[in-house]
Amino acid sequence: RELAKSGKSTVIWSANWNCMRLLDGFNLPQAAFVVDSDIRKKDYFKDTPVSLPSDKLKEIGKASYLVLNAPFYAEEIKRWISDKTGRKFTKEDSIILDYF
Repeated sequence: RELAKSGKSTVIWSANWNCMRLLDGFNLPQAAFVVDSDIRKKDYFKDTPVSLPSDKLKEIGKASYLVLNAPFYAEEIKRWISDKTGRKFTKEDSIILDYF
């Protein structure tokens, strides 16, 4: 919310149980969006759309913060983002959420 208030965007990567817990009872600001590489998850949430990362390349490249809900694939996802957009997320502008 704080990032959205200042006009900055957040990528939330992976529509999964972690993401469901993160968004439970939370209205996602318009400056935040969820992506997942599995097209079948486009309707994973009732009120929050899920896009393919390839459909949000421009937005991902301009995002201020990255929330990774896939701890096992976090470094691979960060490399993909860097390769596709040139954006390099660091520990200061990203977080990896785990199940535990």
